[in-house]
Amino acid sequence: MNPHVREFHVAPRMPEPLARLLELAKNLWWCWHPEAVDLFQRIDSAAFARCASNPVRLLGEIDPRRLEQLAADTSFRAHFDHVLEAFDKDRTRTSWFERAYPDFKGKRVAYFSAEFGIHECLPLYSGGLGVLAGDLLKSGSDLGVPLVGVGIAYRFGYFQQQINHDGWQTELYPENDFSRMPMELVRGGDGRPLVLHVQMGARVVRAQVWKVDVGRVPLLLLDTNLPEATEQDRRITERLYGGDKRVRLEQEILLGIGGVHALHSLGIEVDAYHMNEGHTTFLTLEQTARLMEKEKLPFDEARYLAAAVNTFTTHTPVPAGHDEYDPEWMREYFAPYAMRLGIPDAQLIALGQREPGNANKSFVMTILGLRMAKHKNAVSKLHGDVSREMWRGLWPMLQADELPIAHVTNGVHGQSWLSAEMRRLFDRYFEPDWISQQTRATVWEKVREIPDAELWRSRGRLRQRLVNEVRARLLRQAQRGIVSPAQLRRAERALDPEVLTVGFCRRFATYKRATLLFRDLDRLKRICRHTERPIQFVFAGKAHPQDEPAKKYIREIVRESWGEDLLGRLVFVENYDIGLARILVQGVDVWLNNPRRPYEASGTSGMKVVLNGGLHMSILDGWWCEGWRGDNGFTIGNGHAAPDEEMQDQLDALSEYDLLEHEVAAAFYARDKDGVPAQWCQMMKASISGLAPQFSSDRMLEEYATRFYAQSLRVQGELTGANRGRLRALNDWWRMVNGEWSKVRIADVRVDTSPVHPLGARLPVAIALDCGPIDPSHLVVEVVHGPTDGDGRIVDAVVAPASHAGHADGLQRFTATIACGRSGRQGLAVRVRPGRPGSEWIFDQTLVRWG
Repeated sequence: MNPHVREFHVAPRMPEPLARLLELAKNLWWCWHPEAVDLFQRIDSAAFARCASNPVRLLGEIDPRRLEQLAADTSFRAHFDHVLEAFDKDRTRTSWFERAYPDFKGKRVAYFSAEFGIHECLPLYSGGLGVLAGDLLKSGSDLGVPLVGVGIAYRFGYFQQQINHDGWQTELYPENDFSRMPMELVRGGDGRPLVLHVQMGARVVRAQVWKVDVGRVPLLLLDTNLPEATEQDRRITERLYGGDKRVRLEQEILLGIGGVHALHSLGIEVDAYHMNEGHTTFLTLEQTARLMEKEKLPFDEARYLAAAVNTFTTHTPVPAGHDEYDPEWMREYFAPYAMRLGIPDAQLIALGQREPGNANKSFVMTILGLRMAKHKNAVSKLHGDVSREMWRGLWPMLQADELPIAHVTNGVHGQSWLSAEMRRLFDRYFEPDWISQQTRATVWEKVREIPDAELWRSRGRLRQRLVNEVRARLLRQAQRGIVSPAQLRRAERALDPEVLTVGFCRRFATYKRATLLFRDLDRLKRICRHTERPIQFVFAGKAHPQDEPAKKYIREIVRESWGEDLLGRLVFVENYDIGLARILVQGVDVWLNNPRRPYEASGTSGMKVVLNGGLHMSILDGWWCEGWRGDNGFTIGNGHAAPDEEMQDQLDALSEYDLLEHEVAAAFYARDKDGVPAQWCQMMKASISGLAPQFSSDRMLEEYATRFYAQSLRVQGELTGANRGRLRALNDWWRMVNGEWSKVRIADVRVDTSPVHPLGARLPVAIALDCGPIDPSHLVVEVVHGPTDGDGRIVDAVVAPASHAGHADGLQRFTATIACGRSGRQGLAVRVRPGRPGSEWIFDQTLVRWG
């Protein structure tokens, strides 16, 4: 029989002069302010490293006598006071958002994500999606955007990776002790933990809430690991991307519906929502239900109002990557929600189906997000094209480039990824307040004033630091007995701080083609062992525990790395996390990226390298299509697709080898009389000055705020409260238009049919329209024209608006003029769509008549 354990909490005790040290440790603001990191390292640098750079754990483990000693140290106290002053000032200063949008004081945007990667001491992330979410929250704090994050507190996180003697990845799941992490359990007024009740079909799941402070931004994390919970319920928040498909569905219900519960239970009024990927989209159902209750709205009005204030970001460029669920499961779990919304089960399920009403079609989380958010975006320009093509079936009457999926290219949080070495260098040459103006191109142009020799010395120090850290980690790996004594001795001298260093470090998925470099092993060995221009490679990354092909990639790389010919020149470093990523992106000279185009939605790791003077070498995919300018990095291939994957791999591998041997190595090793590679330094400066401001998470969040959040917040005010009648009128109109749309008819189109028109001519187009019962002022008539392809389809279309010109013979008359701006074969078509003023706030364009 197990004993009955009564738990209690022991908190670190701070000396009075350092009373606020624990407060500082519990706010992750410290993790992107180097002077704060230095402060915690100063307490005990070795202990801080052992604690995974977690200051809360450090303060709980440090000898109290050491804290008393520091409290009496005037130098330490001065350092502490300086950091504390910056901490207080940063959280109270007037922010960019307050200056840009003074009318939105008191408004709040909730940002939902299944993972948040803020710092390695809070391991609640797996890869790029979570790190992006973490960077966005940090920029939210810096810019003063009124965000609140919502996610899940995973008991075992993702996993820690170990490589065994055979080169195979094994997964370890150490338990997260939230009581020793920078987070606090949320309690009610009675001092007891706040507990939510989330309906999941016939059962009710209980969850508690943890709060993490990310500068100004609060992050709420839901946790079902309660002592009284069933094993089934506790499993929901056990592992990130672990468990079976049913657990995944329950995680997404908890995140979406439970997340909205958490906000309301804490009294946090939310005016707009941002959904980061499909995992989060169930929030729209709870949001709609609460709008129905608060604003006394029927389902249709509440649904459209909810969508009007929502932003949905999709990150997945392949159909198989989107979560889908059987309609029977949806009925099992969501019958209570359909009842609450006052709609049949089938109507709720149809919100996430490609073919609404087809009982056999799966419910797709991404489709729910696309239908329940007015603002929809992909995460790079190319990904926008891919996404519009993937989901064009949801808007069959629109041209592909007019589908309502925009793009906001990802960015990275500069202060989190910039090395202390480069920051000191920039401080010497940039404007004094440059760190708060990272989106300004003129700030980064100052990099061109840095002497080449000084920039090159900084890069050398960062490369040395990388080599030191990799050697230490390889030694720890080797000491587990996975290699021979001779290999162990070689591991101590792995890599050379003077050699061109290339990094390939990211999540291991087959489409990322980690082993492309190994297609011609002999050539790779020659590149690594070149007598005058050698190149060394650092690999790191995790494969999903169930992705056997990706695990085989890791094993192949690990085995080759310990072979005689590549030993010391090519290494695989296990357990890739934010801490290791920081060292690698700061230290490598080149960041290698060779995914199968166009499967890299954006990618952000290469952006982090740029900040530190590294150069990006990539397939033309994701963000690099927008970033590459010819003089700021290297491009593999030409962006054209081969007939099959095998040929594509062969062509890309050849391009990669040629680049490394003849361009990359040549530029790196071409030194002047002072030993400085002038061409390489010019490329570094072009890369930093051109890419750093463009691919910043500050720029990304400013774009979200300007294009999406601001409109959502305005609409929320325009259509609720005293303005609720406006929403009702728009909804009644939309219902009428949908019911009468079949009566709208393009009766006649007249245009000069001469076989040839001179370039520059302007052609009048006359249109006769039967509007049925719809007011002609509520219709938008347009002429779509442009060059035609061999199938008679218009490409590179231009849209010319038509003006109402009266009525005759029972028909409404419209006229337009199109310009013959290009020679060659041209075509035109006329279309009509609904367009009452204000309707664009809430309705997607789904009704179009062509003629």
